[in-house]
Amino acid sequence: MWSSPTSPTPPKPSAPSKRAAEAPSPCAVTKRLGCDILVHCAGIYPTAAIDEITFEQWRKVLSVNLDSVFLLVKAFLPGMKERGWGRIISVSSTTFHSGIGFNTHYTASKGGLIGFARSLASEVGDFGITVNTIAPGLTRTDTTINGKPGEFGWFEMIRAQQAIKRTETPEDLTGTLAFLTSDDAAFITGQTIVVDGGWRFS
Repeated sequence: MWSSPTSPTPPKPSAPSKRAAEAPSPCAVTKRLGCDILVHCAGIYPTAAIDEITFEQWRKVLSVNLDSVFLLVKAFLPGMKERGWGRIISVSSTTFHSGIGFNTHYTASKGGLIGFARSLASEVGDFGITVNTIAPGLTRTDTTINGKPGEFGWFEMIRAQQAIKRTETPEDLTGTLAFLTSDDAAFITGQTIVVDGGWRFS
């Protein structure tokens, strides 16, 4: 690349540090440590009408929410197969069941998790591996309280429609999650368990 007399010459890239050079690769760490229980819980949800969503925004949501489970499974599934046991659980959302508006990218990504789990469950059942999803309702977290759900009054609206009229918290999911990771759930796979206080019945 040519540089003019008034343009600074780009600095030469520095050599990697000894620590960075000696650090094990992610594949090496995966092979050494392994993973018997994989819980995928990733989600961004920039609320917007379909007319306002750019392709870049669409791809970002799908990348974070859906591509991530593909990459994690590709990394950890071989070890589960070798050991003959594994649990893979993704956190989906009841937006897939309710079809709430202004969340097409988010809802598509969370629906994709359900389809991914069903197909993968059919592939890996004979290896002692189960694959399921949990679909929570609107859950009180710092992000939801300070984001659009809190701003638009969604907590109050959804709570009024639930059979159990209180706002869901992360602790409401731990029992279902613990069950699905246990041997008691060894014959349950490819399923989606809705945990939303009776907002949407499946």
